[in-house]
Amino acid sequence: MSKIWNNNKRLITIENIQQLVIGSFLIAHKYTGDHTYKNKYWAQALGISIETINSWESDILKTVNFEIFVDSEVYYEIEDIFRNRCDNEVKLSMGCITN
Repeated sequence: MSKIWNNNKRLITIENIQQLVIGSFLIAHKYTGDHTYKNKYWAQALGISIETINSWESDILKTVNFEIFVDSEVYYEIEDIFRNRCDNEVKLSMGCITN
């Protein structure tokens, strides 16, 4: 997602965020896993057509020029962003902080 954002911020919209999150997850799952599920499984599990899943995956890969490797420094920066956001959401839900 960060590569898409860095290439062209206008490509990420409220209308396509679901496509980007699911597609990015599937690509990451395939890239890092030795035994992965086929797109047909994900399509059935998510209630989305196989053609749609394939299209999302293809569109994302083309957008990042098939460069899906993320070096460890970038990975840890992104992980920190998510971890801090999640920590803040938990604190907010517990009344520890206010918005």
